[in-house]
Amino acid sequence: MKTVFNKKILASGVVIFGAYFLLAVDDIIDDVNDNVPKIHIFANVAFLIAAVFALIFFIYFSYKEIKAEIDRRNELTHSVIERSQELAVQVATLKNGVTRTINNHFIGWKFSESEKEIGFLLLKGLSFKEIGNIRSTSEKTVRDQATNIYKKSSTKNRAEFVAYFLEDLLG
Repeated sequence: MKTVFNKKILASGVVIFGAYFLLAVDDIIDDVNDNVPKIHIFANVAFLIAAVFALIFFIYFSYKEIKAEIDRRNELTHSVIERSQELAVQVATLKNGVTRTINNHFIGWKFSESEKEIGFLLLKGLSFKEIGNIRSTSEKTVRDQATNIYKKSSTKNRAEFVAYFLEDLLG
């Protein structure tokens, strides 16, 4: 939280300088009205000018530091976004590979198109009722097709069917 700290320091410096500036100007006005020696007035004006320059440098260097931190964070954010996009592409590639591998098994087992669709939905963990709703068929029809899927894939049930692909993926 270095930047927040610097912003607080900057704000505090500006407030302190503002108070000093007002008091110094008031003092100079009082000195002029009271006929104080010119050297004293000159010294007060010189201190006031020095304080203005000090504030300008303080603001300038604080601004540079804050800007550098913002730039660093923007660069980091850009890097993270770039990396997440790369990972998204990798995930999509892996997902396509998995889908292709599963589909190749389905083709090898001579699944019909509806069996392929049901097979993917079974692998996603949907219930027979949910699959029936998606496909606008009865739960019994889905059960019968799932039984055919298990026979063609030489698995006994959904757990073995899913495990077959998990073992393949986890290799």
